Amino acid sequence: MEQRGFAEAFLPAGFGRNARLERIAAILDWGPIEVLVRRLRPGMSGRPPYRALAMVRALLLQQWYVLSDLGLEEALLDRVSFRRFCSLSLEEATPDETTLCRFRLALVEVGLGDALFAEVARQLDAGGYLVKSGTLIDASLVEAAVRRPADGSTPKGEESRSALDPDANWMRTARGTKRFFGYKFHIGIDQGSALICARAVTSAKTYESEVADT
Repeated sequence: MEQRGFAEAFLPAGFGRNARLERIAAILDWGPIEVLVRRLRPGMSGRPPYRALAMVRALLLQQWYVLSDLGLEEALLDRVSFRRFCSLSLEEATPDETTLCRFRLALVEVGLGDALFAEVARQLDAGGYLVKSGTLIDASLVEAAVRRPADGSTPKGEESRSALDPDANWMRTARGTKRFFGYKFHIGIDQGSALICARAVTSAKTYESEVADT
């Protein structure tokens, strides 16, 4: 699975090891996943600079470790264990945040994003890595990338929405002192392995209990 380069021959024994990622890599059958994504590429022109399967592995790390595109780029630059999981040698170039984002969008466009995530979760479950002893649910607020609708912009009794982003809506923070406009990102974390095993994006005012069963 790993693509080792000349530079790694000079690393001390055990340097950059991550037992959890090594176990996950051994459980997963990458063959079917590679067949699904081998023709995908970040962008529509030019020669693909990175292997599609390496990009998929990088996006899995992004979800498991809750990283932004920039955070994932930085982690791939300085974590040997991440590079090994993605089968990137130390001498290879590292995909930047734009490349990672474009590849993720390409997965979504062909309808493979959730399907690949579900397949990986299925294989981990079958391999006994997701212990299913319990699921921890967490939620994060994500501000909408549009101007907040002004108060009084809609008829009385109706919730103000943005014409540019009609799915976003309002909620009050825990103490009720501030209003937030946007979305809520719900994640389910396997209590045994601490891996993210489910995710959902809803409007901001959706309670965690409403998506718990899903």
